[in-house]
Amino acid sequence: MPQEKSLTPLAVTPVDALILLGWSGSRQKLSKTASNLILRNRFPVPIRLVGQHKRVLMADIARVTGCEVDPQHAEPKIDQSQSRGRGRPRKTTTSGGNR
Repeated sequence: MPQEKSLTPLAVTPVDALILLGWSGSRQKLSKTASNLILRNRFPVPIRLVGQHKRVLMADIARVTGCEVDPQHAEPKIDQSQSRGRGRPRKTTTSGGNR
């Protein structure tokens, strides 16, 4: 049986970032705290937009806390050959039949 690797997320929500940085409180309270810090430009690590969502990179959290980052997880690798576009898949020419 092959060993399973633990996957570390590349980015987390601002609330999760505060938890990782050692802030205490309920998630609801930390959500309000994170919103206030972001609005006042006082959030302890840089905020990035991923799509329409605000995220904090794990590399930035590691830099602030003084931990070392695994180079595999530092930069996301995107394989463009595997990605497909949105929408309905196109018919391929190898499916047979002429139309």
